[in-house]
Amino acid sequence: MQPPQDPFAVREIGDPILRCLAREVPRAELASASTQEFIDELVAAMRKMGGAGLAAPQLGRSLRICAVEVIAPHPRYPYKPPIPLIVLVNPKITPVGNDFFDSYEGCLSVPKLRPRCGPRRGPNRSRSPMVGVLAVWI
Repeated sequence: MQPPQDPFAVREIGDPILRCLAREVPRAELASASTQEFIDELVAAMRKMGGAGLAAPQLGRSLRICAVEVIAPHPRYPYKPPIPLIVLVNPKITPVGNDFFDSYEGCLSVPKLRPRCGPRRGPNRSRSPMVGVLAVWI
């Protein structure tokens, strides 16, 4: 018998789940206690690992759910302003402009690679629209 997998173990580059399109989360499933509990676990894992964001596939769950938060001062991102916790469910990320800028971002699953960032839009946990700057892996 194998020991239980660490629920906070982050999948890294090369893991097949990171290459698959995660499935949408229906409203009824989002409202379920098990999904809300998983979202709490996702946020706890992100905080435990000192990340500024984490997505469900990074914890081995093929769900379109991610969390973003920067608590200042952040040890990995001391130059970042605080970002209150945002949980996105079924985000549809669409450009709201053509501007991009270089950034010193990182990914817990993809060490030593950096994205470019620009303005994006998508729904939040309660399905309200939000606009912000999110990383785009190129």
